[in-house]
Amino acid sequence: MLHNMDMRLLLFFILLLTALAGCGPASRPPPEPESTVDPESRARQFQQSGGYIEAAREYLHLADVDKQHGTQYRLKAANAYIEGRDFEAARRVLDLTKPDQDEAIQGLQKTILLARLALELGQPEDALQLTAISLPPDIPRPLLAAFHEIRARAWFDNSGFLEAARERLVLSAYLDAAEETQDNYAQIWQSISRLDLPVLESTRTLSDTMSSWMELAILYKTMRHNSRNFKNAAEAWIQRYPEHPACTYIVPALIAESEQLDLQPGQIALLLPFHGQYQQAAEAIRDGFL
Repeated sequence: MLHNMDMRLLLFFILLLTALAGCGPASRPPPEPESTVDPESRARQFQQSGGYIEAAREYLHLADVDKQHGTQYRLKAANAYIEGRDFEAARRVLDLTKPDQDEAIQGLQKTILLARLALELGQPEDALQLTAISLPPDIPRPLLAAFHEIRARAWFDNSGFLEAARERLVLSAYLDAAEETQDNYAQIWQSISRLDLPVLESTRTLSDTMSSWMELAILYKTMRHNSRNFKNAAEAWIQRYPEHPACTYIVPALIAESEQLDLQPGQIALLLPFHGQYQQAAEAIRDGFL
């Protein structure tokens, strides 16, 4: 009898302990590690899919949330708006973006965006004026590339073809991707080939790099309609400048173009009825053709 009572007391005590344990504070799971999600990932996804306006809005939201990096986010928002061709929104964002005086990099980024906006609005002179500045030290290569590229575009749109070529020669030192480099050399040739022969002749004594481009342009303008002579002259030019980028990117295309010009007829005939009811129309066609 005593033994049974002791067992009941023991069981009661165990149940009591269990109940008390159940009423106590619940055990907490171990803290999860801090999130490593990139806050800009959503905005970049919008940009990669062509949703530039959505990307801009996402960057502006980040600017409101993260005050410490607000200026950088607003600059990215302005860039996205320009990509999305919402120029009014880009202007509003840039007007509200005030980099600190000691933030030279951000100041240059804003200047480049303002110049790019001016170009998009057909104001190359304003873009040139905005970028007529002394560059601060320790500028990252990508930013230097963006600066000289926008200057080259502004000069070209303002018919400053020689200056545009010079800017692109500087730009070539800051490009790493082969495709970007090739496109830049094509743009150099496009600028130089726009120059008239007197300008080419007067500037062929410039620096070795520039003068070699000028020499090639003179050969092309004076010999392109005789493919044999041009090909011989171009091959001689390659021997003089074997390391020149135009040897790979430009000259083969120029030789092929010259050969195509040789295939075009030297003379053509225009047959029109100069008598009868169509005489007046025929004369108008002749005059327009000539």
